[in-house]
Amino acid sequence: MDIWELIKSQSLTKDHLNVQQEYLIDNFLPKRTISVWYSDGGTGKSYLVYGVTKIALKAGMRVIYIDHDNGINTIKERNIESMLDGYDSLNYLHRSSMTMDADLFLEEMSNVAIGQIYENVLLVADSIKDIIMDMSNDVKAAKIMRILMNIREAGGTIIALHHTNKSGRNYQGSNQIKNSSDIMYSMEQKSSTDGMINYFMKAEKMRAGVVNKGWSLDLKTLNLTEINESEAMMSVYESDFITKIQKILKEEDNMTLSELCDELGSTTDDKTTRSMIDKFDGKYYQSKKLGKKRVFSLVTTNVTNVTNEIKEAV
Repeated sequence: MDIWELIKSQSLTKDHLNVQQEYLIDNFLPKRTISVWYSDGGTGKSYLVYGVTKIALKAGMRVIYIDHDNGINTIKERNIESMLDGYDSLNYLHRSSMTMDADLFLEEMSNVAIGQIYENVLLVADSIKDIIMDMSNDVKAAKIMRILMNIREAGGTIIALHHTNKSGRNYQGSNQIKNSSDIMYSMEQKSSTDGMINYFMKAEKMRAGVVNKGWSLDLKTLNLTEINESEAMMSVYESDFITKIQKILKEEDNMTLSELCDELGSTTDDKTTRSMIDKFDGKYYQSKKLGKKRVFSLVTTNVTNVTNEIKEAV
């Protein structure tokens, strides 16, 4: 082939650019991108991505989840069986089920990454540390990230979970991880209430319009609900306060403000108690006027859902 014909055949055209950015979750998880989420060990990264996995499955995506981080007993405790039973489009590849190393498996995926073969596919690498292994090895890190880039260019949406360094202020290992990713989020697990965990996701590398996000995960159902930043950053004191009110209202619903304050060991004259009650009214419990009295009960439906996928998942 003539060299100029070769150059022309390999060149970008305007048809290649005729693609609109799509999102699995608006302003948080764009499709056809590599997102790296990092935090310290034991902060619930896998739990959070389970919630995203459920959203993807309900949206009709195929999910390939490579888990080389969690033990099989840990996975079982986290109710992943409900998704394995409910969705044929979930392929959960665990260290115990795989007969090849994860890096070699990803290389096989990359070798057939032609056209848009991975369109509508969510690939989760849990975690990138357990795939690269030697986090200071730039050559190995660059190779794995190139593989992920090939999968992305073939239509794939990728979430790579990662760990912080010893200081806890940055991600661990090679700069190749940041250089080759589209989006990076640092993740904090904040307070938790009865059966729920709150997360704050801070966008450290922003493309495709991503922003900081707060999430609340139901540990039993693995349903995700978007919450505002102030809720995501809730203190332990606030979390304990909410949990206490929920337990009180579970025992006896439709309590007046005076009765609720009394159960909390306070009074309606206590400004701190009143302020705390008002702050979370309508989110974790609700009140209504009955005559001159304000009556409290548990919230029966989730309040904050943004995308259609999340609405369906809750």
